[in-house]
Amino acid sequence: MGSVDKNPVPYCIVALMVVMMALSYGIQSADAQVITYRIHSDIFTELQDRYPEHAEDYWSSVKKAIRDGINAWIEVNPDLVVTPSHDERHNLLIEWIDSERVWGVEYHDRSLGYRIGIDFDSPEPDEYGASLLNPDIIKYVVAHEMGHVLGMGHSSDENHLMHGVENPKPKNIFDSKGYVVPHLSITDYRNIGGTQLDVSFHLQGYNVHDVAVVDVNGTQYLVASTGNEGLHVLDMSNPDQPGLMDMDDSPSTDVWPLEGQPHIVQMYSDGFRVWSLSDPANIILLETVSHNSILDATLIYVDDTPLLVMVSKGLIQQYDLSDPHDARKSGAHHDNFNLLGVEDIHGVVRDSGSTYVLVDATFDGIQPYLIQPDKNPARVWHSFDQVEYYDHIQRIIEIDGSTYRITSTHDQIELYSVKPKIEPSDEDPETELIGHLLGYTVLGVDILEVGDSVYAVVATGPDGILGIHVGDKGAGKWTVG
Repeated sequence: MGSVDKNPVPYCIVALMVVMMALSYGIQSADAQVITYRIHSDIFTELQDRYPEHAEDYWSSVKKAIRDGINAWIEVNPDLVVTPSHDERHNLLIEWIDSERVWGVEYHDRSLGYRIGIDFDSPEPDEYGASLLNPDIIKYVVAHEMGHVLGMGHSSDENHLMHGVENPKPKNIFDSKGYVVPHLSITDYRNIGGTQLDVSFHLQGYNVHDVAVVDVNGTQYLVASTGNEGLHVLDMSNPDQPGLMDMDDSPSTDVWPLEGQPHIVQMYSDGFRVWSLSDPANIILLETVSHNSILDATLIYVDDTPLLVMVSKGLIQQYDLSDPHDARKSGAHHDNFNLLGVEDIHGVVRDSGSTYVLVDATFDGIQPYLIQPDKNPARVWHSFDQVEYYDHIQRIIEIDGSTYRITSTHDQIELYSVKPKIEPSDEDPETELIGHLLGYTVLGVDILEVGDSVYAVVATGPDGILGIHVGDKGAGKWTVG
């Protein structure tokens, strides 16, 4: 039994055990040999169960990667014929396994012949940064296990496809059974297949909790919130070489721009601050509001009024930020029973002209509160199907009359095209997934324009800041909402 271990050392192959048996169909050399294989449909069933929204994309990517791993052998061994079989007559079955230790394993079954099992358990990177829905890794795992099917053990050469630490043969006596072994390596440990979004720039060296883009006199600046290292204001005129304009080293969490103004709102553990970026090289503190033990907050606009809504144990409150120099408390609701177990703001809903925040109160579930300027938040008893913000971050973009939606969860970023409603009565516009990117912890996202280029700028914690190219402006309509 050969296996590909989840090991942080690149290309390291670790075996659970190695069973070197002569194949029943006589594969002993590179003489013309025929192997038929089948990809088990249970892989698709598992994908549907685990990732229903992306199963079709994953299934297509997985199948291609499996075939690429097999074809790597065929390309360098003309006398080796490996062909797919679509019925029960096959020499080799490729199937799903669920393992905490290994990426892949080869083993023999008396009734089904030789089998290759691959752990497709998680699309996000594991503890070593590897994604088992990554076609680069699938191709490598299949090719390695295919070597075992052809009768090979492990090589002690770390750069060899058949490298393994379980019973490895020394480099100078490794037996390839007469085959030419493909030279494969894993070049991308992170992202799954399909259409991947284009990472145009990657700014490292920052542990970024959130980002906000602020326009100052036609130039866009990026404010990065970096936890204990405070705020960093970056000139993004050249995204590949951002210029640090100014910084404040006070601890910082979430940040939001105030629409139409060169100002930002900065959260920290015991309150919030309002900053002026009129001179990005010399940011000025306009207002500080202190309040202990804020658990979560969101900035929303209600009737064009910017309201900062915050939750704490037993309390939901709001501040009117219409005047950045004078943040004014405009409502509060105390409830030491229903809000005792509050954790965070779960979502925002806009329904029939009203705006609601959904508070996750743990013991009492999700509680909607009606938010209005100059009124206390009011507990309501409605249920909502459509949530504008639901434990994820979303931005709507329009480029030359075409609408796009950037959505991100804690492990992936997705770009959708949004088709206009055919009838005014249509509840939801049709969307189509254009591209996606996995492997990053997404904590914040905003939209950056540099010349005609448009980027989604993503805060990814210790991975810094990603700039994902969304599109380019032309002569048509351009708005960011």
